[in-house]
Amino acid sequence: MEWLISLFVCGTAIPVVAAAVVRIRQGPATWNLIDVAIALILLVWMGSIGSFVVAMALPEAMAQLANGETAGLGEPTLLWSLLMANLLGVGSAAIFAQQRAPRGALKMGLERPVWLLWAVSMMLPLIGVWIGWSWVLNLFDVALQPQALSTLLMEEPHGFWWAAALFYVVSAVPILEEFVFRGFVQAPFVRQWGRWPGVIMSSMVFALAHLSDVQAVLPLFVLAMALGWLRERTGSLAAPIALHVANNAAAMLALFVI
Repeated sequence: MEWLISLFVCGTAIPVVAAAVVRIRQGPATWNLIDVAIALILLVWMGSIGSFVVAMALPEAMAQLANGETAGLGEPTLLWSLLMANLLGVGSAAIFAQQRAPRGALKMGLERPVWLLWAVSMMLPLIGVWIGWSWVLNLFDVALQPQALSTLLMEEPHGFWWAAALFYVVSAVPILEEFVFRGFVQAPFVRQWGRWPGVIMSSMVFALAHLSDVQAVLPLFVLAMALGWLRERTGSLAAPIALHVANNAAAMLALFVI
């Protein structure tokens, strides 16, 4: 039965990958909502395939993690397996975006580097959003749960591999996600409906892409709005990446300090 499920999961990804290959072979062009859909399906489905493979290879550890039982999970195999599953999803979407977008469309340069400071400073009100949302959840006796990768990092013994995993979560994930969401997904929405409606729509997509952390969807939407505004205001991905890195760093700091 498990092999049949594996075959189904992998087989359903073939048409999506084939569509991505066809669009890439057409060459860089002004991408549209069809390209956005392909990128998002790659991100979600390829990541799901990676997670499914991990669940098949490490069923007991994944079941323990799903039940919130983190004691004894400080073993790097599960952590790095899930990191690779994450990279498979967001990495495949980022590669598709890079190949499909015209040269210079996903630029990283800033005309005014001071925007990096402004971007990081925006983390202060966003911290207030996270604290306020956590307070609201507590009123209903609901705790804001950390992501699975963050939970595993808390259990992992500190060392080289722990530092490498922390670097991936704090730095690599924001870069790849900004490349996909603010660099690639947002642009067609803005062209189709205008700046603010486009930013709102792409922010909703970003939040919904994190439904596995359903309790964090609302503050993630607020974060995405700030990231989308920075992208539109500066015309670059550098400022959104700086804010996203600051957000992930603050989240990890809160986990280890509080």
